[in-house]
Amino acid sequence: MIIPFGCMKIDELFDGGLKVGELTLVYGDYGTGKTLLCFMVTLKCLEKGYKVIYVTTEKPFAIERLVQLAEKTVLEDMKKEILKNLIVITPENFLEQTEIVYKLEFFITQKVKLVIFDSITERYREVLSGKKASIWANKVLNEQMALLKYIASSKEISIIVTGNTTDVISSSSQVGKDVVASKVIKYWCDNIIRLERKDDERILTVEVKKGTSKNISIKFKITSEGISYGYD
Repeated sequence: MIIPFGCMKIDELFDGGLKVGELTLVYGDYGTGKTLLCFMVTLKCLEKGYKVIYVTTEKPFAIERLVQLAEKTVLEDMKKEILKNLIVITPENFLEQTEIVYKLEFFITQKVKLVIFDSITERYREVLSGKKASIWANKVLNEQMALLKYIASSKEISIIVTGNTTDVISSSSQVGKDVVASKVIKYWCDNIIRLERKDDERILTVEVKKGTSKNISIKFKITSEGISYGYD
């Protein structure tokens, strides 16, 4: 089974969309479109008649934006019905996030085909207050990612995790950006998508697509209907 992103160009980069059994990372700064991309995939999965579990650190959950996208892309008689299949969970802290991951497998029914953690790094960053805390948090985050990878494969669902960025220093002493806890998170992911913002335009780069390094980029803009692409 393939779940489209809802943007033809992005779907082309992934041979039709996200595949069940895979764990995908979408990362970038605030305001680059991570949640929008997750909303678009969510709607496409709901349109197919499946359920989506959406774990979010955003309060309140931006249901208005999701409804706005549905009004642009979903048939009128389907709107209310498909949103009934959306399960939203909001962990208060890193321990609650951990508990959700550990119990997630028991909530996966045949109707659930997509799980989203938006974001996997927000609650993690809140506990990084010292060396001992960092070691513990990294260990727990690694366990979360390993379990999500296992659940995606064993339950044949697609799982997306999003992450914010932090400054990193390269071997040439240049400052760049990478996802928070990159060594832990990227290790487990089948697909890696980076989002960047430059003025009023965004750039989506596929860094990894299931076992291959791609580094293919497209420019896009955020609109009321979702994503528009292909402009200069």
